[in-house]
Amino acid sequence: MPTGERAFILVVDDDPHLLRLTARLLEQAGYRVITAATGRDALDLAREHKPSVILLDVVLADESGTEICRQIKADPGLSNNSLVVLVSASSTASEAQAEGLEAGADEYIARPISNRELVARVQAMVRLHDAEQALRASRQFFQSALDALSANIAVLDEQGTIVAVNASWHKYGADNGLAWADGGIGRNYLAVVDAAVADSSEGARAAARGLRQVIAGERASYWQEYPCHSPHEKRWYTMWVTRFESSEGLHIVTSHENVTQRKLAELALHDAKEAAEAARADAEAARQEERERRLEAERRRQIAESLRGVLAMLNSSRSLPQVLDYIVAQVDQLLGSDAAAVYRTQGPTQPLQFEAGQGLKDGHAPSVPAIANLLRQAIRTRHPVAVRDTQQRVRDAGSPGDALQLAANGAFVDHYRALLAVPIIVRDVPYGGLLLYYEQPHACSQEEVELAAVYGDQVALAIENARLQEQVEESAIAGERSRLARELHDAVTQTLFSASVIAETIPRIWDTHPQEARQGLGELQQLTRGALAEMRTLLLELRPSTLTEKPLGDLLRSLAEATTSRTRVPVELSVDGESLLPPQVQVALYRIAQEALNNVARHAGATEVSVSLHASDAQVTLSVQDNGIGFDPAIAPPAGHFGVSIMRERAQQIGATLDITSAPGSSTRVTVHWTRGQGAIHDQV
Repeated sequence: MPTGERAFILVVDDDPHLLRLTARLLEQAGYRVITAATGRDALDLAREHKPSVILLDVVLADESGTEICRQIKADPGLSNNSLVVLVSASSTASEAQAEGLEAGADEYIARPISNRELVARVQAMVRLHDAEQALRASRQFFQSALDALSANIAVLDEQGTIVAVNASWHKYGADNGLAWADGGIGRNYLAVVDAAVADSSEGARAAARGLRQVIAGERASYWQEYPCHSPHEKRWYTMWVTRFESSEGLHIVTSHENVTQRKLAELALHDAKEAAEAARADAEAARQEERERRLEAERRRQIAESLRGVLAMLNSSRSLPQVLDYIVAQVDQLLGSDAAAVYRTQGPTQPLQFEAGQGLKDGHAPSVPAIANLLRQAIRTRHPVAVRDTQQRVRDAGSPGDALQLAANGAFVDHYRALLAVPIIVRDVPYGGLLLYYEQPHACSQEEVELAAVYGDQVALAIENARLQEQVEESAIAGERSRLARELHDAVTQTLFSASVIAETIPRIWDTHPQEARQGLGELQQLTRGALAEMRTLLLELRPSTLTEKPLGDLLRSLAEATTSRTRVPVELSVDGESLLPPQVQVALYRIAQEALNNVARHAGATEVSVSLHASDAQVTLSVQDNGIGFDPAIAPPAGHFGVSIMRERAQQIGATLDITSAPGSSTRVTVHWTRGQGAIHDQV
């Protein structure tokens, strides 16, 4: 019984009885059966149903079965799909069999025949039909697969004869002038190739040798890409050859392909890649240059920022050790050293004195010979000195057997392998040196040496500033002493002298002029109180800390009494609220009031002066007003008059606002407003 889909069987017989019996027998065997009584009907049904097997009686009413068989085999649509089995009577079997086989019949059955044998014969023909169909489908699939490939493929037998080609092969032959029919099937491909490459390139001849070696069995496969150029055109080809075994024997598959377009594209791609690589290299070089430029700009910015910081330190009120520590930290960071220090020389034979340092390891003092010698050399020559490798320098310093020299420097050179010494010259006099330490061997660049020298100059400037500051402070102390002596002479001494004269006069006139004597007592009391206020004011100048210990109201009272004593102009004082203020604010407001009253005494010509202080939880207001001659605040003061500018600076230091209201021939009012918790408070100058 067949498997899968049931096969179609066409039974053709003009005997109705035999037709029915045969059809029933085959249907019982599991086949689908169609019948026809004439040859013409048989042809129509065969074309419509394409049966696997046609059982065709030799003798038919309209036309012989042999002729029908011949027509079926002449029709490709029928011959490729159906097997024809001729059936005849025994009396004519021999002649009919020969004639039927000549007509193309696939099998011949002579009657009588048993039902079992008939079914077995049909089953055998169905299996043969299925096998042929499978083989035909396989060959069609193989040919379709070959035709689907873009490469030009030919299949050769073991002698090199072409047995199959694909569709691309035909075009390949036409493009290369091979005028063969049916793709050259049946021709010996070796002869064709040898003739084609006789006058071609060495690459083409090498490909032909490789093809011959595979056909001869000397190698299993071969691949070659070769140029085949002409004066007017450049072309490239590839050839691939391999051997394979199949059920039909040994075959060789060869593939030829014109790869000119691909090769030209590869060459163009290669050129493009080289151009792109060159462009990338140029772009990377430009990026690297830009990175270096930015790094250089950033380094310049860091240096400028550092020098601005150093300049700010030099202009501040910081002590010399603080300034030196800051400079050493800056140079250590910018130059990437592992430690830095400033040393001071005390004489050619005296040890160097440590002044400031950053990152130094314990035990490495300037008494180490390697440091001392290097610093002294830099100080003596007044030029920076660099050591790339201290170990090598120590080895070169003495004889190989100088164990003491090596021992003296051994611990140091194990920690610090490179040094840079910069002399510090203050007013053309050697002061000492700036020394940079590196834990690894380091070759200092010219830029590093120059930058270290710049910071050495900053150290020298800091030392010079400190010396000048000392001189300024000494001069300031001497000047303050002179000022206090003058004020003591001008104010207190004169007041006490006047009080002494009045005290001597009162007893003499007490009896004769009692009214004048009583007035003298009042004036004496006022002078005494004024002298006391003047003394208190001078004591405040001698002890500045007192300005922050007492409430501002008490300080203003002493100031008002001293002004009254000095100018004989009454000063009215009004204090409202808690007047003990933050130290910086209290000092600034006191100095502003002091300067305002001094201006009144010197320039106003006033007969009345009032001072008021109002202190609330939110704001403090100080006001000084007089009825003097006034002035124009918009006109710059004469040279040497800094009263107004000093008051403005004092107000600015505590974040307060200063208002001055005045006009020529009118009164003057100076008002300061300070809001609690607002405004920056700066160091007092």
